[in-house]
Amino acid sequence: MNDPTTSLGQRIRAERQRRGWTQAELAHRMGENYTRKIISQAETDPNVRRLWPALLADLARALDLDPDELYALGDRIPVDLEARLRGDLDAIKRTRQALR
Repeated sequence: MNDPTTSLGQRIRAERQRRGWTQAELAHRMGENYTRKIISQAETDPNVRRLWPALLADLARALDLDPDELYALGDRIPVDLEARLRGDLDAIKRTRQALR
């Protein structure tokens, strides 16, 4: 992971700009369900940590990043891990706390 103080939105913007892509270009590379507006919100919304797992996975794929890095920056537990932890709320809370 880069600078630990980097927010998820800052990381998305930096990776997009490093590739020389516009927000519309990134949205297009992510698939037909995404728009420039969604990318803009992901880069600037202070509540970006609430992004849904599918968006984080598609961002990681389009930007060729490790999905776990975006999950950690987004304060999300990867879907497969959350499924394995389901039923053990204490384990989920400990994992979320560790991601912070």
